[in-house]
Amino acid sequence: MDVMKELNSLSIRKGLTNEQVSLLAECSVRGGEQRYTEAQIRDMVGAPTIEESETCTCGDPLETCPDSYEHMTHGA
Repeated sequence: MDVMKELNSLSIRKGLTNEQVSLLAECSVRGGEQRYTEAQIRDMVGAPTIEESETCTCGDPLETCPDSYEHMTHGA
């Protein structure tokens, strides 16, 4: 798989799931060596870091913030 071609074909507006970013990183192997890490691919496509995607805008973990929907859709 040509990772750069795949990245160029993806629309940033669609967004990428964590699984898609991880898969792209795993597929970026040339000559037995991984060319891009998951963090590098996230940076290339403008995706948030894993930590950012799991943290509410108020700073609490998304899973435990009782107002996470309100915060993430309208700001904290």
